Amino acid sequence: MVAGLRRVLGKRPRYVAMLRGFVANQGDAALQIEALLAAGDRAGAERGAHTLKGLAGNIGAGALQFLAGELEHALSPPTVGDTSPATLTAQLAPQLKQLQAALATQVSAITAALPAEAALAVVDVDPEQRDSVVRELAALLADDDARAERVLTEHGALLSAAFPQHYRKLEQAVGDFDMEQALAILTSATEIPSNEPAQ
Repeated sequence: MVAGLRRVLGKRPRYVAMLRGFVANQGDAALQIEALLAAGDRAGAERGAHTLKGLAGNIGAGALQFLAGELEHALSPPTVGDTSPATLTAQLAPQLKQLQAALATQVSAITAALPAEAALAVVDVDPEQRDSVVRELAALLADDDARAERVLTEHGALLSAAFPQHYRKLEQAVGDFDMEQALAILTSATEIPSNEPAQ
């Protein structure tokens, strides 16, 4: 936790958002890696291990980061020859099992430690204000600007009311610093009819 907070300059709300994003997006990462491997997608499995390693490092989960890094190294393309998906999966089964156990323990600990999510206040959506906030947020996301997180936090109730199907995903993407994904989610949200009453 100390290491994770240091990465976000001690900003607890940002760290909590990162933890929530990690639980939501990486909870079954080891199973996904195993499935990719069994399907013969060695490169995809390696990317999955690399992503898990990076995100575990971001939240300060050093042991998990190490295990994911070891698996990533084991999955890197061999210099000589190759092995079938079944053989490779069997060879890496102990590492996959160890990674899955460590990930499950980490996710359980994070879930137990996280504060309950506060319900966002219900607000009436002002179309003009909504459009203004969306424009500002989209511009910041397009520029990969970390200030997008502040805008999202300040206008959380408005955005949640305007885009109830997309808000949590948007919040997770921004918490993971994946501004490109967040922009895609925001764009998707604004392309469908909003819940404003018909004029």
